[in-house]
Amino acid sequence: MKSKHYYPLLSFLFFITIFSAFTFNSSAQTQKQTFKKGNRVWVSPFSLKDEKYWRAATVTEVHSYGGKYSYSVTCDPQTKGSSPESFLVNEDWVKPLKAENKTANANADVQPQTHQNKTQTNPTVQQQNTTVACFASDPDSKGKNALEQSFRGAVRTDFEREPQPGEDGRVTVSFQNFTIGQPHPYRVYEDPNDAQGKTIYPVRATFTTCTDYNRRIVLLKRERAFSCYKNTAGEWTCEVVAAANTNVKDESKSIDKPQQ
Repeated sequence: MKSKHYYPLLSFLFFITIFSAFTFNSSAQTQKQTFKKGNRVWVSPFSLKDEKYWRAATVTEVHSYGGKYSYSVTCDPQTKGSSPESFLVNEDWVKPLKAENKTANANADVQPQTHQNKTQTNPTVQQQNTTVACFASDPDSKGKNALEQSFRGAVRTDFEREPQPGEDGRVTVSFQNFTIGQPHPYRVYEDPNDAQGKTIYPVRATFTTCTDYNRRIVLLKRERAFSCYKNTAGEWTCEVVAAANTNVKDESKSIDKPQQ
């Protein structure tokens, strides 16, 4: 026979469990504000880990929603005479600006602009000074040797796109990692059919494509495995091959362009 104290004890334990879960969730959702308006920061406008995309900027507004913070920032102009670019980024893509960050961008040849004494009261004014555009494709010369340069060019041309006159959707490509494995002869059922009798170079690349639409840009970071070989025309070609875990970590981000 069950003790008469069994059910009150069970109810008490249930109450403690619910209370603990609520307390944990509440604390987990609360985020400490790291930066204030006017702070100089180091940000990634496209939310990419690659340091070459990070920029020096100034916090112009602080936003809080559901216990989490995001920041409106204005990046330092990259060239003389260019307009400053403004973005909205969350806490994960903002760091304190350090001395080594101030000279990280080779093209940043103007003095940083501070905005501590300026108040953004009209969103339209901020949008007029906002530029949202895709990066240029990496030059193939970034490859460590002639072979890698050829493979980079083959992959790049497969994903790049120049739209027809009057159309949008231009696509550019930037590589974050590029690895070439040991070459091997053609393998039935594993390598592309067109590569029969060819020497195959396995390649794994991490790269980001940026698609430039009229109203937004779309960034897609992905990792893919390729089989690279010379086609019948004697040109290097790289085909995507099936490989485990090459598409499960794709990262996509859309950034709207300011409306005029």
